[in-house]
Amino acid sequence: MKKIIITVLIAVALMGAGGMIFYQANLGAMSQVEAKVAFSVENGTSLNRTIGQLHEQGLIANETAAKIYCRLNGITSVQANTYELDMSMDLKKIMRIISTGDHDYVIMAKVTVLDGQRISDIVATLNGLDLDGERFGEYINDENNLKGWIDTYWWLTSDVLQPEIKYPLEGYLAPETYFVQAGDDALAQLAAAMLEQTDAVLSPLQDAISTFQVDGKTLTVHEFMTLSSIVQAESLNSDDALVIAGVFVNRLEANMPLQSDVTVNYANDEIKVAVTHADLATDSKYNTYLYAGLPIGPIATIDREIYNSVLNYTPNDYFYFFALEDGSIIYSKTYQEHLKVVQENKWY
Repeated sequence: MKKIIITVLIAVALMGAGGMIFYQANLGAMSQVEAKVAFSVENGTSLNRTIGQLHEQGLIANETAAKIYCRLNGITSVQANTYELDMSMDLKKIMRIISTGDHDYVIMAKVTVLDGQRISDIVATLNGLDLDGERFGEYINDENNLKGWIDTYWWLTSDVLQPEIKYPLEGYLAPETYFVQAGDDALAQLAAAMLEQTDAVLSPLQDAISTFQVDGKTLTVHEFMTLSSIVQAESLNSDDALVIAGVFVNRLEANMPLQSDVTVNYANDEIKVAVTHADLATDSKYNTYLYAGLPIGPIATIDREIYNSVLNYTPNDYFYFFALEDGSIIYSKTYQEHLKVVQENKWY
């Protein structure tokens, strides 16, 4: 009988130890790598339901452990809001944020920046979300801020401070979905997040970008970004981007004007297909009909795949291309061939 009692006590002790190990093991973060996640708590959502949603989104390891933690720490409810959480947060931090409604993690808006957009588009998007787009524009154009970012990021140089440039950070804000948190510094946080995303995209390509050449001349990072933005604006898919990048390299190597309509549109603050002779006459360093070589700076946000398309462009003998209404492109080697293509296929 005594042996049975001892055995039972040992079993209970082992179960208790095992339970404690299980509990502690499920309090940690789901990842050592930062990965932001938007998490919403709707009005009237119970604590238990919220714990279930956290588990469904992969933010916590175990619902039972989370419920035990909340009971032990007196957490009985959560605050309705949308929060910017992170996979690297442990259970303790997550529960503190959503049970107190921590203002520092509340998302005020979701801002989606698309590839090929301009800063003016980003400003309009912010205004549409009842954020102050103009103030954001002023913040990212501030010379002191720009100088600080130039000192911080290898890919941002004093080239962006040239007086003829419309928006110094044009082309340098990575397309992505960003979560704007509440607070007086919300727009500053947004700008920082955009620049960090650009750094995350460009840094793995640093060696390739730093050695990229056209006609035996290594392009500056600013020139590379400018070329990439034109390829972005002229391309509808990755296959075309590879060839179009090759076309522009051919023109640069032949000392031909790039004659890119998208640069003229940018100079004129327009987006259209039918570019007129009056449009082409605009005196702007962005106008590649009037000024040889690359324009003074990028003209649009750039998708990460475009960088690879430029770095690995398809060598070809083409100097001209014409986009059909369905988006397909006809390439030509000579101006005479190109004129014939336009005459036979012009749709605008």
